[in-house]
Amino acid sequence: MQVVLLLVLLAMAILCLWLRKRAVRWLFTLLAVVFWVAFLVLFGFIIGYTAGVKGIHIVKALF
Repeated sequence: MQVVLLLVLLAMAILCLWLRKRAVRWLFTLLAVVFWVAFLVLFGFIIGYTAGVKGIHIVKALF
């Protein structure tokens, strides 16, 4: 379910970037920024949650 939401957010962000050149520039610029931030936050959450559940510790890997 999270992956589907991630793909929808990515599609909306790309669509807003494309529409930014064709329609109301300030509105689609704002929407593009909001969708990109939402996409990156959800992507980070999914990566972090998966790493936590699987027991991957970055600090142990670095040192």
